[in-house]
Amino acid sequence: MTGFFFGFTAGFFAPVTGFRRLLGDPQLRALAIIPLFVSLIFGSFFTVTGIWWMSTAIGTASLELTALLGFDPAGFVPLFILIFVWPLALLVLGVGVYVTVRLIAAPFYSYLAEKSLVKLGSVHDRPFRLREWLWISARMLVVSIAISLLFCVAAVVLFVFSLVPILNVVAAVGFMHMIAFDISDYSFEAMQWSLRRRFRHVRLHAATYSGLAFGLGLLMMIPGLGLVLVPAAVVGASETLHRTLTKSGISSDQELA
Repeated sequence: MTGFFFGFTAGFFAPVTGFRRLLGDPQLRALAIIPLFVSLIFGSFFTVTGIWWMSTAIGTASLELTALLGFDPAGFVPLFILIFVWPLALLVLGVGVYVTVRLIAAPFYSYLAEKSLVKLGSVHDRPFRLREWLWISARMLVVSIAISLLFCVAAVVLFVFSLVPILNVVAAVGFMHMIAFDISDYSFEAMQWSLRRRFRHVRLHAATYSGLAFGLGLLMMIPGLGLVLVPAAVVGASETLHRTLTKSGISSDQELA
């Protein structure tokens, strides 16, 4: 139980750890500028547009749903629905904005994760080769598109489940774990692991990655903030990978051999 608690806590504060490392490392900070700039421009636009649309759509939908259920629109039911739906809608918006922007910034985040792992000693430094970088970027783009489609399906399911008690909580927790895996995938890609190996590593260290999921999910509930802090989350996920490998007491090559 103690091991689970410490693992969960370490994962939960991984974005904070990554932010501190970014502040203290000029090279990593420089590598984070381009994806951060992309995130600020596109993320701000989509976030403002999304909140403006939700402020109208959710209020109207709550009144229509109240009338459909036969309750008084002037009563407390519409207010209850608003309180119930808004946090979940903000989470969906945060994830939607993140998914949209990550398609553009994915190659830069992948390189940032690799350099973080190099500094931590988990991978050997390799000279920059344009052809190799383009190949990795193309492969990450394919993965990003697949994950984006999965996120879109999950967003639809999450919105439907938002009206069903208990199921909405389960869906939100699953959504947060998807975000954590997606952020960590940049580090897994730098390790050149197969998809099976990536999933197995997360399963072996479930407590830590669950903590990372809840930490990122909390940030995603504040539209725009989670997106801006993605560089810190990427670096934090790299440290999480390094820490879990070190905790195993064996090298990354031996762990899943």
